[in-house]
Amino acid sequence: MEGLRSLIRLQNWKVDEKRRELGVFEAQRANYVAAGVALEIEVVKEQEISLRDGLTEHYGIYASKVIERREKLSSDIDDVDKEISVVHDQLSLLYQELKRFEISLERREKEAAAEELRKEQIELDEMSMNMQRRNEKSA
Repeated sequence: MEGLRSLIRLQNWKVDEKRRELGVFEAQRANYVAAGVALEIEVVKEQEISLRDGLTEHYGIYASKVIERREKLSSDIDDVDKEISVVHDQLSLLYQELKRFEISLERREKEAAAEELRKEQIELDEMSMNMQRRNEKSA
């Protein structure tokens, strides 16, 4: 059973590592989303400035760069979403394996406890029979 406990500790470590990896990707995704929100706020401000100052001819250049930045952010988010999906699937498999180990250990512990109770009962029965034999001899 000690080998199984070691496997469980190792599997717990693997699950924790995969959770950390997933956390890194989710943080990366959140950063990309935040960058997208900041970009949209920047676009609104630039539109207001260009309209106010009459620089609409220069806004077209800026707008084309914004489109490129949006596409890049969208691509980055798609890439990290794929990574999140892969890591999430890996985490799920690791967790399922961990649960199998834990269930196996629990089953073995129950079997060992039942065996111990059985041995104790045999010992008690034997003691009882010996006492009964002694009582019959003395009577």
